[in-house]
Amino acid sequence: MDSMKIVYITRFFWPSKAGSAAAIVTFELARRLVNRGHEVSLFVLDSSDGHTMAKREPLAIPKGLVVSSTRLSKSRWIWDTLGFVFLGFKGLRAACGTHVIIGAHHHSHLGSFCAAILSVLARKPLVIKVHDILYKPTGVVQWGLYLVMNWLACLTFKRADQVLVPGEELVDIVREVYGLRADKVRKLLNGVDTTRFSPSHRNNDLRRRIGSKHIVVYSGNIELAHYGLDALVRATKLVRSSIPDLKVLVIGDGPDLPRLIQLTNSLCLHDSVRFLGWVSPELIPTYLASADVGIGPLRPSIGWIGATPVKVVEYMASGCVVVVGKGCASEELLTDGVNGIVAESADVADVAKSILRAFSDEKLAASLASLARRTVEELYDWEVIVCDLEDSLRSAAKSVE
Repeated sequence: MDSMKIVYITRFFWPSKAGSAAAIVTFELARRLVNRGHEVSLFVLDSSDGHTMAKREPLAIPKGLVVSSTRLSKSRWIWDTLGFVFLGFKGLRAACGTHVIIGAHHHSHLGSFCAAILSVLARKPLVIKVHDILYKPTGVVQWGLYLVMNWLACLTFKRADQVLVPGEELVDIVREVYGLRADKVRKLLNGVDTTRFSPSHRNNDLRRRIGSKHIVVYSGNIELAHYGLDALVRATKLVRSSIPDLKVLVIGDGPDLPRLIQLTNSLCLHDSVRFLGWVSPELIPTYLASADVGIGPLRPSIGWIGATPVKVVEYMASGCVVVVGKGCASEELLTDGVNGIVAESADVADVAKSILRAFSDEKLAASLASLARRTVEELYDWEVIVCDLEDSLRSAAKSVE
């Protein structure tokens, strides 16, 4: 078949106000499938979660991409469930006339399970696109929810024709945990637009306004426990003793922003750490390309195993030297001393040492940045990834012909 009709069920979508990486991935995949001549009907629960809200400017939705969404007043589990039930009713008619259904899977919502139900009712093949799967609950309530969601994930993955995971390490984990056939689980990486994010967007006037030859940037949600940004701020104090003009730009918003600002002020770092808040998506590539070092997740957790953080591939595409914590990114994405720097731990001294390493040797920094750019051009460009997705969708659709 030359073109396919595709139904895509998800929770986050970029033109909504959800600013999560899952939303970026959904938009890029859907948009590029449409650009390849496929018809995509996207059904979205527009989350009102406070921690993922950002004043995002809606992007132009291309012709051929039909977006249906529902937004409820609360974001508790029961409201999410009702929202997906509503989307399911709206999506059933579209599902009956489609070639294949995609369900976005995250351990915190029912998008993939809703897609599985639609695939049963419409008798259509199902492809699951995994965003996050590993999660360590705390407390009785979270454990109860985890057991329920894990059971639903088992049912969903068993139903799926293919399960696509964002890293090689996750392929074996998902196969083993859910008892899936080896040919059912495939790798589909998170990607980056290597034209939009590029060293060519480096702006020397912006660097002069920032007032430093040593610029570090973080872009994303402000969550201390999840990303280790408190370690970044504390490390700044140590690094500044060797690099007095160091500037750290923190782009984004989140629940821990007030705490991070308070920590910065208590350490008298308000001249070194600048909080830019929400920045228009059109300006993000310029900020990243104009920085020297990009900070990824610093504090390892079960959720980072085999991960391909979108912010990290954006840094790499932009020509930054990337610093991440050990265990915070897929080993196939980032190798210490080859295309990035991996801090031994989220300990302040280790983070400071890694940042200093990025600035101490210009030849090393140039080599790391160059190889990082080459890595994403060859393996993580969206056009490469959407080709892999298209192959998976065609394979699933042909299996029921």
